[in-house]
Amino acid sequence: MMYLKARTQQDIFNDMHRELRAWNPQIPQSPDRLDPILKIVLELYAHELARIDQRVGSLWEGATNSLIRALNPECTRWPVPAYTVIKCEVSDPVVEIDPHTRFYYREKREGGQTFFFSALKNESLVQATVPHAFLTIGDIALDLKGMALQSDDTALPDLPFSASDSGTIYLAVDFGEEPSRLAGTRLFLDGHSSLLRQLRWANWFPSSASGEFYTDSGFCPGTECCIDDIVDGATDSGDFGGLRSCADLFRSLEDNFVVLPDVFTRTW
Repeated sequence: MMYLKARTQQDIFNDMHRELRAWNPQIPQSPDRLDPILKIVLELYAHELARIDQRVGSLWEGATNSLIRALNPECTRWPVPAYTVIKCEVSDPVVEIDPHTRFYYREKREGGQTFFFSALKNESLVQATVPHAFLTIGDIALDLKGMALQSDDTALPDLPFSASDSGTIYLAVDFGEEPSRLAGTRLFLDGHSSLLRQLRWANWFPSSASGEFYTDSGFCPGTECCIDDIVDGATDSGDFGGLRSCADLFRSLEDNFVVLPDVFTRTW
């Protein structure tokens, strides 16, 4: 079966422009000479159609993979390569790495082995930290950062509200460069699985230094990106045998990843 890749926004725009000229030969041959309003409308529709095309493609791939696994469950029992998610503290605002970069780790136990890991593809490590994190529900405000530093227990603490109450989490990010450089940054959230799922399907909004939030530039991580998009293009084949791809290896960590879109960081 031939797999058709999702069309990009530029591809859709070019097709619309070509069909428009076939319908009306007076339309300029160069897109740069189009009427500004008409060009904006075409770009708008091309952007939305590209997003729909990408989602249809990801749904189709997920459905076919699920069908193959249902018909051939042995594929889930094949050996997989070693992989991990590592935490780095970088000295510069942005550090570029590639698959040839090696990160060494030595086990702390006596006689422990030394391992090294390399990135799946070209990456940029960003020197961004979260100095403050607060949770507000009604008139209650909790310092999540302070609670995390005081306890190493992964269990949920006793909180003065019920699980059905809705709240808001405020994160302060410390970054030495322009926020626009964080576009496409992948955040790795560490915490309880139920909380990670809520954060991934929550609405995220950027704010200004004065505390004003821009609701028109928000996004929902669960609808914008999936684990397949995060590791897409990591290797040429992406197949480790038994239908195990890069995305399959990190499937259990899908709720841990949040990708910041350009509309979020540009407004911020």
